[in-house]
Amino acid sequence: MGAYHNILVSATSTTTAIEVEIPAPSGAKVRLRKIKAGQSNREGDAAAEMLAYFVTTEVTTSAGSTTVSSIPIANRESAITCKINTTQLSSGGTLQETGTFHNQAGWLEEWPDVNLAPDTAIAGIMAIKIEAPASSHTWYWTITVEVES
Repeated sequence: MGAYHNILVSATSTTTAIEVEIPAPSGAKVRLRKIKAGQSNREGDAAAEMLAYFVTTEVTTSAGSTTVSSIPIANRESAITCKINTTQLSSGGTLQETGTFHNQAGWLEEWPDVNLAPDTAIAGIMAIKIEAPASSHTWYWTITVEVES
């Protein structure tokens, strides 16, 4: 069992696709355990829509972004420096999970079985992306990952 980290996206407004890049530390890999994603400014209005999401591993990192540090949970591990991208997204990689969710209901997904959870290669990069909405959204995400050496 590895060390767990939360990555938080808080009050990030965008009319474009949004993506979080999570790099595995040197000599380790990252396994996705849980995603909670929602938005705060389109409740009950005419902008209801279905949005696609994508979980991709071994991506080529993007150039432009905002950084956010993970929060280690119940351990003394070092934080992971992640990226929130809304302009230039990562490229390439292997798609491991995709689907849709209703923007007013939010997205919650968990992977309790480690054998079914998307993960990176050693020192790989995982990207979690939601496609561009029809109108501006203010996003709030909590992503829980396990770092395994």
